[in-house]
Amino acid sequence: MQTPASYIQQSGVLEAPPRFPWKGKGMHYGPEQGTKLHDALEKITTCGIATVAALVVEWLAWRFHASKDIEKYLQYAEGTLAWEIDLRYRDESKFDSLMVDDDPIDQALGDAIALVRTATDDRLWTYPAAHAPSCAALISTTKQTLPDKQKKALASWLDFALPRAAKLTPAPRKQRPMRHHFDTKEAYQEALRPIFGSALPREALDPDAGYKPEQREELLSRFLENLNWKKNPFLRSPDGMKKLGFKGKPYKL
Repeated sequence: MQTPASYIQQSGVLEAPPRFPWKGKGMHYGPEQGTKLHDALEKITTCGIATVAALVVEWLAWRFHASKDIEKYLQYAEGTLAWEIDLRYRDESKFDSLMVDDDPIDQALGDAIALVRTATDDRLWTYPAAHAPSCAALISTTKQTLPDKQKKALASWLDFALPRAAKLTPAPRKQRPMRHHFDTKEAYQEALRPIFGSALPREALDPDAGYKPEQREELLSRFLENLNWKKNPFLRSPDGMKKLGFKGKPYKL
């Protein structure tokens, strides 16, 4: 199992007591729109949102590492980061194994994963959009589980990560293209590509990583090569990817 990022270790999340106030499944999504958080997220592409969402899931999973087996949640986050590179990397067939409602911890983790899935729906590869409400709800759910000190640490990380993502993978400022302005479906989809953006490595949102944009491809390549699809149920095998039409060598950039 992977180790937590340094900013998570420094936050005190790993030592936080397990109890937290909880009203029930889906009850802590927060406002649907109109907040500063929504405004910040709307400045980020689909891929940027995906990276933020995957890393927030890691905050939440590590918060419960002493109470639950969190590996599958970390694996789903890993699959989501791979999804940005090619949607065929992530395998959704085992998704239901993440949806457990035994107690508040399970419900919080389940809510988080469901929100990540919405924010990174495969259809976004064809018709991209930045699912700011889903990512905002994920952040709100995660905050609900944290004591005050750790909640401030998450907020501090977000204060770094969201503007950073907006700088590295900014959502287009111009109005979304309209289908009737294009002669073909392919031309329309190509015009939508800037909304989707490009895969953003986790290091880009790590305050301690010293990330530089010119490292992007090298880091993504290393990430893919280090993935273990045999152990991660949310990653497809190379043969499975090829059956879906993947060209080239899977797990190589």
